[in-house]
Amino acid sequence: MKVIKFLKTPFIKLPQALQIVLLVCFVSTVISCAEDKKPTATTPSIVGEWLRNDFSENYEYRLVFYNDENGVKIEREGNENQGISNALTFKWTVDGGTITLDFNGDVYTSTYSINENGNLYLPGFSEHFYIKQN
Repeated sequence: MKVIKFLKTPFIKLPQALQIVLLVCFVSTVISCAEDKKPTATTPSIVGEWLRNDFSENYEYRLVFYNDENGVKIEREGNENQGISNALTFKWTVDGGTITLDFNGDVYTSTYSINENGNLYLPGFSEHFYIKQN
């Protein structure tokens, strides 16, 4: 008889209002501890090597963006037998849809976008688009 009476009695007697408050706190804690969904990137990464679209057998212009916000501009004129090439390092930063390229004090700021074909557009820097190489 005592066993049945023990099972019907709650272990802790609390006022109903306090039970509701504790229940709400518990549910809120469980919900807030759920894994946050990571935002998905809507813009592909600019990191990598980009070849300007007006390249030819005798001319290439490349921009290479490294993960550490450094980069190099490579320009080549001539053919495989005779030609001239130069490389110039730069620093780059992205803020939203704007990119800043700093070529040792010569600073260019432009909007940038990567279209559905994967081409990079830098309208404040060049009228040409760039094709990702890797």
